[in-house]
Amino acid sequence: MKAGFRRAIALSLGLCAMTIPASAATTFTDVPSTYWGYSYIKEAASNGLVSGIGDNQYGPEQTLSNAQFVTMVCNLFYADQVKSQGTSSDWWRPYMNVAYANGLLSGTTVGQQYASGGAWSAYSVNGQISRYDMAQVMYNLSSAQKWESPDSTSLVLAQLLIQDFGSIPANYQMPVAYCYAKGLLSGDENSNFNGSASTTRAQAAVVLCGLNDAKKEISAPTYTNTSRLTNGLVASETNVANLVDELWAKYPNHDQWNADASYTSQRLGSGTGDRGFVYMLSDKIFGGMPVNRISDPADLRIGDVIALNNGRQYGLVCKTSDSTFSYVTCDSNGWIDWNNDMRRDDLDDRYDTVYTRYLSMPEPDDVLANGEEPTRANVEELLDELRDDRDYEEGETWRVDDDYESDVLGYGEGSQGFAYLISDEIFGDLDYNKVRDYEDLRIGDVIYDRHHNGLYGVVVDINWSRDICVYVSADEYYEEISWKFTCDLDDITTIYTRYPEDAKYENDRDEDDWDEDDRLTNGDRITESNVSALMDEILEECSGRYFEDDGYWDMDRSYDSNVFDVDVDGSEAFAYYMSDEIFGNRGADDLRYPEDLRAGDVIRMGRQYGIVDTVKDDRCTYYTVDKDGYIYRDTVYFEDDDIDAMGTRY
Repeated sequence: MKAGFRRAIALSLGLCAMTIPASAATTFTDVPSTYWGYSYIKEAASNGLVSGIGDNQYGPEQTLSNAQFVTMVCNLFYADQVKSQGTSSDWWRPYMNVAYANGLLSGTTVGQQYASGGAWSAYSVNGQISRYDMAQVMYNLSSAQKWESPDSTSLVLAQLLIQDFGSIPANYQMPVAYCYAKGLLSGDENSNFNGSASTTRAQAAVVLCGLNDAKKEISAPTYTNTSRLTNGLVASETNVANLVDELWAKYPNHDQWNADASYTSQRLGSGTGDRGFVYMLSDKIFGGMPVNRISDPADLRIGDVIALNNGRQYGLVCKTSDSTFSYVTCDSNGWIDWNNDMRRDDLDDRYDTVYTRYLSMPEPDDVLANGEEPTRANVEELLDELRDDRDYEEGETWRVDDDYESDVLGYGEGSQGFAYLISDEIFGDLDYNKVRDYEDLRIGDVIYDRHHNGLYGVVVDINWSRDICVYVSADEYYEEISWKFTCDLDDITTIYTRYPEDAKYENDRDEDDWDEDDRLTNGDRITESNVSALMDEILEECSGRYFEDDGYWDMDRSYDSNVFDVDVDGSEAFAYYMSDEIFGNRGADDLRYPEDLRAGDVIRMGRQYGIVDTVKDDRCTYYTVDKDGYIYRDTVYFEDDDIDAMGTRY
């Protein structure tokens, strides 16, 4: 019964009325060495891709039906799926079903007829396949096999080479240009495609040889980048991780790689199976960047290639921690797995090899996104690069509902999201600290200009003589990026810096430039840290005419402040006295938002006054006195709305 079924297929195809050994298949009497398709037919027959029609003949000019061409392709790529279909009274049905299930017939005449009618038409299936539909099938196959697409230049060149490209129906233009650019199809002696013409067995041999080569060897693009990633960004671990995430989406868990195909990387070499798969992933990230071998497991980074157990398994590092890492690989059948975990200290350089394509060895943790030291000069250089970047240039669109989530700063929309994005582009994974004093503002800091423009931004310049700064932000009305926003320094209510504590930063403002009004009573600059230090000194002493001998505040003595009020007593007198001892005769301003409070500010809650000690995001601690004059520290939470008045002398 099986022999009868094979015979039915052979007769229907007109391809193999008898089985011809490979050695005899190359000597077809109707294919002389002078015939244009001789070499292709010889190669296809030698590789078992085609066979004769009997009597040592190939029948090169016989035309092919849809079913015959689909059968050739399915035998080459989906033989196991065809077998699982079982037998049918129509020899072609298993092949057509498999081709349709894998998307090969999308956009073809026979595929559209099946989609609209829900059943195969024997007349259409056995009708001659046009060169248009042949190109469409190969285009769909390339997508299903995830072959590398031709670059845009090759596609344009292909269109120019096809003399009758203008007459090709729009729905077939991309498939035809694609197959030309991939070398799977060519035109006639006049460089015409002749898409409406039928396909001959000689032409089928040419196509099958090309498909067989594509199956056996995955073509890699010629990468020209040597110092940056394939997306043009610097080779930082953050940027590599983003590209790894894109590859994860393109080659997801449990997807299948062609494990039989060979892939050749211009930097890593050739490989099949998991080796070829990993080399391909590495190239899609690093392109033409060089390769170096590393031996210290601590230097392992995302995107590195690992060869385990003397090359028995290859993987690409996709996640790292201090002690462990994860890698992606595929098994012998090509099934992709992203969830392979290993401890760093399990790597043994006697059996395991790690290859990196980063331009330098890992830097300390405190580096910018481009791997450079976090100095003012390096931050300014990155800002200049971002200003010239098409995505962030002056006038580029950033809508009020555009958002961004930073792994460090968190989520933000509008100008806040934009500022967080720019900050990440500069500082990468560096952590942030909240700065209380605008005198400590630095270029690259994230600010919230609450009182002037109501925008978040990143500082690009500071004019200390005028106490203003220039920052880049996204205008939430015009929804445009601008590098020219300005504000007074005292309009800034929030400052986030991502410079490490020991970062080298040369400030433009000299100590001699500070006015006397900008100094505390002890001569120090008015900064929050200096205010806290002076307040601690005053409270430690607790001496003078306003204090009792035991250090308590004298509740019976009134106090006159030149700035706040006169003839006050109790906690109000204590708060005013402490403020005057710190700031002298410097004037005071009201504050609207408790988040703007700083050490040394005066607050009132009902009839109780206090002087602020520390401020957190949602609360502050303050010093005050009880009814007996005992000085103590308490906490007030902003969400409770207990603060009735706030005054600052910064």
